[in-house]
Amino acid sequence: MRHLAVPLDHLVVSDTLALDQLALVECMAIGAHAVHRSELATGELAVVCGAGPIGMGWLKSLVSAEPRW
Repeated sequence: MRHLAVPLDHLVVSDTLALDQLALVECMAIGAHAVHRSELATGELAVVCGAGPIGMGWLKSLVSAEPRW
């Protein structure tokens, strides 16, 4: 798919974030969603496979959730 029609009211314009920061929003959201879905409990071990943008988003979310390393 090359084009996608999105209603204008679904778009968010940021006056404070640069384009390079906005480009990482989806990667961070995927990482946060993965951590949320994993339902890690305190003391459980987490392993991140991959150091790309999504892996980094997952790692950042894991650190925020304070798992055992």
